[in-house]
Amino acid sequence: MPKGFTLIELVLVIAILTILAGAMVPIINANRAGAMLAMAETEVDAVRSAALMYHADTGVWPTDIATRLIANGNAAAGWNGPYIDQAGDDPWENAYVLLALGADTNLWAQSLGPDEDDDSCTDVACDDGDCDVCILITPAR
Repeated sequence: MPKGFTLIELVLVIAILTILAGAMVPIINANRAGAMLAMAETEVDAVRSAALMYHADTGVWPTDIATRLIANGNAAAGWNGPYIDQAGDDPWENAYVLLALGADTNLWAQSLGPDEDDDSCTDVACDDGDCDVCILITPAR
């Protein structure tokens, strides 16, 4: 009797491994999406904190992350930065959004999320020290 595996046995093992690998792809993608949202939440909070420090020092809200928070591009009186190391994009390669809601009120910092739409429910935003991730889940049809 010859030693070794038959062709059918090898094909069966390869088919089982392919099915298992295919079952892992959605799990890996879900974990990756969750990690990107968590990273965006952390970065949005850091951008907002840097903007609040800028406001405390200068008395005005920053309008541009790179010009105002990293370098004193507008020669603001009282500037004591840099307030953040770099003005990177969010995990989906979009710029972060800063919106001052009034002269001395609150600051909204936001990542537009994977769909780049500020009216969707995939945004990551920080307001008043509270960061939220909103994900709209549509039911299967």
